[in-house]
Amino acid sequence: SLKSWSAGIIPSITGLLTLVWVLGAMPLVGIPVQILLVGVPAMVMIIGSTEDTYIIHEYQEGFEKGKTFDFAIKYLSKKISLALCLTATTTAIGFFSVSINEIIMVKEFGIVNGMAMLANFFITVSVAPLYLKYFYKKPKKKKENQLEHGKLWYFVYEKILYIINERKNIPRAFSLILIALGVYSWIQLEPNNNNIQSLKPDNPIRQELTYLTKNFSGIHDIFIVFEAPEETNWRCILAT
Repeated sequence: SLKSWSAGIIPSITGLLTLVWVLGAMPLVGIPVQILLVGVPAMVMIIGSTEDTYIIHEYQEGFEKGKTFDFAIKYLSKKISLALCLTATTTAIGFFSVSINEIIMVKEFGIVNGMAMLANFFITVSVAPLYLKYFYKKPKKKKENQLEHGKLWYFVYEKILYIINERKNIPRAFSLILIALGVYSWIQLEPNNNNIQSLKPDNPIRQELTYLTKNFSGIHDIFIVFEAPEETNWRCILAT
């Protein structure tokens, strides 16, 4: 739906600006960098880029009808403004709801992603129109011998539509097979908190533990919890 490289750059720009905003806001709310937050950039680029795609698509459609920037902006605002607001709000609420969790790392993950979704929305509606006005290049019309229906992907697309519309039993059977495989895999799941399996097979520690398991009774994890006042000097206690 983007139709041009200049339009395809917009999601990258808004995504990078969102990450800058979020990284700057994290110290203000007292959230440090932790392992779960590694997924925030991917969330921003994947989920946030949908808003850019909608804006670009509607802008192109409006520009083709009105031939002016002002008409295209008014056209897309009438068509998708409510949808964009609801999408950003519901997505942010979904992530903020994760912050109810008592686990601190999960709570921080929800807060940061919620802030990222809101920031991405405001950045997108602010930056995308400016970019479209000053840097967007209208895609050139293709000649008759360059039409898309001659490409392989268009042939595959037509076949998929034909199967969906004319051979409805095939998609239904395929869906049932996927559901059956999913249920079977779900039944086969077994909980396992053995941290040793995270080590590589050639790791000396894992090899020794594997030897003990095969030739003796094996090993079992034991968790010992120490409780003490906050001012306790743990280094002295552990050293003794």
